[in-house]
Amino acid sequence: MSQEELKLLAKLSIRERQVLGLVCDGNLYEEIVKKLHISKPTVKADMGRIYVKLGLDLLTAAEKRSRIHQIFCPLLKEAKLPPETSDAEIPIPVPANVAKMVDDDENYIIRYQPLQPDVIYLEPNPPQNSSRNRLIGPAIGLVIGGGLCVCIAAALIFLYWNQNRAQFAASPDQSAGQPTQPSAQVFAPTEPSQVIVVTATSLPEAML
Repeated sequence: MSQEELKLLAKLSIRERQVLGLVCDGNLYEEIVKKLHISKPTVKADMGRIYVKLGLDLLTAAEKRSRIHQIFCPLLKEAKLPPETSDAEIPIPVPANVAKMVDDDENYIIRYQPLQPDVIYLEPNPPQNSSRNRLIGPAIGLVIGGGLCVCIAAALIFLYWNQNRAQFAASPDQSAGQPTQPSAQVFAPTEPSQVIVVTATSLPEAML
């Protein structure tokens, strides 16, 4: 704990400490107006005197933000502040450049979110079955894919059989893959033709 920062806080009046405390809690000027029942110009004037008394008027916006939230806010909440000095209640004029700082820094100074360090979790000894776990996923995928292929093939076969069921029933021999035998033709024997033999005992007269 720095005694120098405590001495700087002792320069603030009671109301200036209240304004700074509300700024540390993330309250905008309009919210401070409602909580302290003062006007917005009064809040800005108090913030300007806070800048001057704490030596923040010569710093950049980032430096002011860092000193307010990382140094003065924790001291204001946790440390036992010394009583205010005799001249703390005497209002001091706020330079024009400081008043402009107050207007420009309102959202940047008040809306402060402390940076959270990145946490990296290291695993010194990876599990022995890590390679096995990497193979389980592809194996399950292959099993599921094979099952789907079998189901699709069975469905196609069933559809084909259902469409050609009548044809299979009409020709069982062909559906079984056995060639049909030609039917035997039976020929009834015919009677032998009669042959008439004519014998001539004498030649006709014309041929003599």
